[in-house]
Amino acid sequence: MLSLDDGAMARIAIGAGAVPPAERGEWLELVAHKFEATARAHRPSRAAKNMRQYRKRQHSGQVVLRVPVDHAAVTEALIATGVLNEHEALDKRRVEAAIAAQIGAWAGAFK
Repeated sequence: MLSLDDGAMARIAIGAGAVPPAERGEWLELVAHKFEATARAHRPSRAAKNMRQYRKRQHSGQVVLRVPVDHAAVTEALIATGVLNEHEALDKRRVEAAIAAQIGAWAGAFK
């Protein structure tokens, strides 16, 4: 998001006043497109977003573990225990969340 102070807005208004009225709408559209392109260019990259998520998890004491599992066996177990229904088991994020919750509950039993 682009933030303009009063001085910047005044300079844009002065610049618009210098453009003939018949061309002003087109000029303002051109200026708006340039601002939008600049704003898009300053969006955080995927790597920056991932790093923010990593640091947030690290701060809260969480870690992402890559653990190979038999997908069919795990989803069948989640369905059989009533944690997920068959439709929910098709969604990888729900399966991940369910597994995380199950591991959390298991680990909590040792506190």
